[in-house]
Amino acid sequence: MDERIGLLGSANFDLRSLFVNFEIGVFLYSEADVRAMRVWAGELLRECVEPKRDLHPRNKLLGNIAEDLSRLFAPLL
Repeated sequence: MDERIGLLGSANFDLRSLFVNFEIGVFLYSEADVRAMRVWAGELLRECVEPKRDLHPRNKLLGNIAEDLSRLFAPLL
């Protein structure tokens, strides 16, 4: 968050996460812990690469239908 407080967690802001799943978050107040988290995040950022364009487009219609069906049934899972 800043140089004094850090926040690690998995809080997702959607209906399933807010009302069905358990989410967890941890606040870091220790200067050493916040610094360690910043170093770790910086290391992850340096390892990131841009995704490559898909040169072979897939059938998007089937993928869209599968995604729509999974969203339809997600509340039941």
